[in-house]
Amino acid sequence: TIFRTSMRPEPNYGRFVCPEHYQAAREISAAGVVLLKNENNTLPLNVPEGGKILLVGENAVKKMVVGGGSSNLKTAYEVNPLEGIQNAFAGKAEVVWARGYVGDTTTSFDNVDTGQDLTDDRSPEVLIAEAVDLAKNADYVVFVGGLNKSGYQDCEGTDRLDTYLPYNQQDVIEALAAVSDKLVVVNISGSPVSMPWADKADAIVQGWYGGTESGNALADVLTGKVNPSGRLPFSVPFKYEDGPIKTEAQYPGIKAEDDEFWQTHYSEGVYVGYRWYSSNKIKVQFPFGHGEKSVFLVERFMRLTVEEAMSIRWHMGGFDDSAKAGSFAMSEAYRRYPLAVMTHLADLEATYLLEKGTSAVNKK
Repeated sequence: TIFRTSMRPEPNYGRFVCPEHYQAAREISAAGVVLLKNENNTLPLNVPEGGKILLVGENAVKKMVVGGGSSNLKTAYEVNPLEGIQNAFAGKAEVVWARGYVGDTTTSFDNVDTGQDLTDDRSPEVLIAEAVDLAKNADYVVFVGGLNKSGYQDCEGTDRLDTYLPYNQQDVIEALAAVSDKLVVVNISGSPVSMPWADKADAIVQGWYGGTESGNALADVLTGKVNPSGRLPFSVPFKYEDGPIKTEAQYPGIKAEDDEFWQTHYSEGVYVGYRWYSSNKIKVQFPFGHGEKSVFLVERFMRLTVEEAMSIRWHMGGFDDSAKAGSFAMSEAYRRYPLAVMTHLADLEATYLLEKGTSAVNKK
């Protein structure tokens, strides 16, 4: 608006809705993906030629740029996770999709139409049975679920009722885990989701709402094209009851007879999020700042002494004083001693400008 009105009379020679913007969106989305768990090198996906990948879940196809209130957007297009995986494995492997569960089938949010009709009248039992049957013959099973931007989820105007997956998604995950030894769970959400099923999944990825190129970005990470560099900006509790909300006054609040509004009392003070769990010594499922990645690198972490760690700025990939970057460009390095307790994400520094083959020592 500024550039196209008299608010800025100077001529503007920039471009809108162009390939460069889409590429930037893809890179930004991929950079934020968090690898929570990766047992037995399940990721990156190593599908044999002519193999089969099964995607399960409504969020694999659901449009996510619409809804949520202020996050409601209109975009020229949106690549969903199913399309992203299909693009990545075109001509290499078969990619199929099973619904798994039915979430919100609303077709319009805040006067923005999704252009999708996700109506499905099949029972949860039938949907799970279909997914399980397909999973038995798949080289990899990727469950793409989580939250959406509907009421009582990641949305303005309503609060989440708990920290668990809605729509009986846990039942779907556990059923898939029983028949697959390569189950990847991708959680799409903008807030913490407790994962009592975590020990049944071989890999867990936090995917966020990645925007117009979210599907391609997610595929870039799952295939190893992009080294996951995201870190959790919050702690993931084992259960809702572990959090700071303990009284009705805190939530949903108290409404006096002569008062128009409900009054909530933030008696926990500054001890919210990771501060609450840390100060009360409450164990969490995944802590603030968590994010795995070393398995994606050619080199493994090297064991550093305190003196070495303090003298080497870039710690990732097993570098020493004369080492060169390997076949992966590093996307993260410690600015402080890496084994120190990290209480701010500012303790980490992005290094996207570090070129392959260049020294990783003493750069800032």
